[in-house]
Amino acid sequence: MENWKKDSRKAPVIVDIDALVPKDHLLRKIETVMDYEWLYERLDPYYCHDNGRPGADPVVLIKMVLIQHHHGFRI
Repeated sequence: MENWKKDSRKAPVIVDIDALVPKDHLLRKIETVMDYEWLYERLDPYYCHDNGRPGADPVVLIKMVLIQHHHGFRI
């Protein structure tokens, strides 16, 4: 009878992100062949290292645009 008082929003949820994306998905194939180290080197002069606020990771920004283009999301 007391189960209805339980707040399920506080219960931990374990999600396997790897299981949500199929193994043969195009974005997985791109990830295996893409090397992003050159991007860090190229954009390093444009990031301030001593202002106390970290900038957005350039690889994350590139991946967001790639996903938007691949899935046809418009902002």
